[in-house]
Amino acid sequence: MKKEALILPTNIQDELARESERRLLEVARYADTMLIDGVHAKRVLPNSPRLTRPEIDELLDGLAEFSDKIPHLPDSAFTREAIYTDHD
Repeated sequence: MKKEALILPTNIQDELARESERRLLEVARYADTMLIDGVHAKRVLPNSPRLTRPEIDELLDGLAEFSDKIPHLPDSAFTREAIYTDHD
């Protein structure tokens, strides 16, 4: 089977270039990673619904709704000693 070159819209090429630069990757390597991740996601969750941007925003708003009620913890709560109290 002959492989064809992918032709991407300019805005997608620009987005790939920006994101690959941010991640310090070559554009082709980043694009490969995105394609592989997409194929794997389809295999794992083949019938999963695609959320729209408003649905994602609503979901995130719901997760953050009571975040102001989460108690503030001091930095000392995140030390190795505080996390691993039952063993070394």
